[in-house]
Amino acid sequence: MAAAGAAAPVQATTGDADGLPPPKILVNTAIGDKYIGRFYLSRIERRAGLESAVLDVDYTESVVHDFMVGDGEFYQYNQQGQLTSWTASLYPYVYAHGLMSCNLLVPGTTNKVLGKLVLEKPSKLDTAAHPNQEVISGRLTIGSSTYAATFAQAEDDLPTPGTLPRAVQVGSAAGSTASPPVSASAEAVASESAAGVFASVVHYAGALG
Repeated sequence: MAAAGAAAPVQATTGDADGLPPPKILVNTAIGDKYIGRFYLSRIERRAGLESAVLDVDYTESVVHDFMVGDGEFYQYNQQGQLTSWTASLYPYVYAHGLMSCNLLVPGTTNKVLGKLVLEKPSKLDTAAHPNQEVISGRLTIGSSTYAATFAQAEDDLPTPGTLPRAVQVGSAAGSTASPPVSASAEAVASESAAGVFASVVHYAGALG
């Protein structure tokens, strides 16, 4: 696993993020720095029902060491065709075999997993004049469904727009997986465990069992 102790990061926020504990393994900042910033969902499989999403990734300071943390905001159509929004904490980050991954967690928890994000190496589009041009492709898992997704980096000093840019909708990728039907009991359990997360997540979180 290509992870090591982190050197002093370029960016940091004070205090643990949302009370998250330091991870057992740190991502080397030489690697982690490439994934720091704000990223908008630019391409997603149509069947995901995701209209838009934004990821904010940074370092946080703890007593022991600095580590990567993040938050995601997702706008997704539910089974009734209504556009709803939900949020997730992105933690912990693990880098292995050329891939960066993190769980999508119910905010404020460390064990209520809504899905997973696996990212490939960022593009090499950054320049000295325009340092925030990275494009990152990967796989976004919500519940037990996995979708091919691409994220585009945004300028650090620009505020998040009130309306996020819409992602380009594409056909299903080879090897994508679909969720089985969610039973009423599983949905009830998911509703209880995902308290504070918008209702659209319930249909997917229930498949986690």
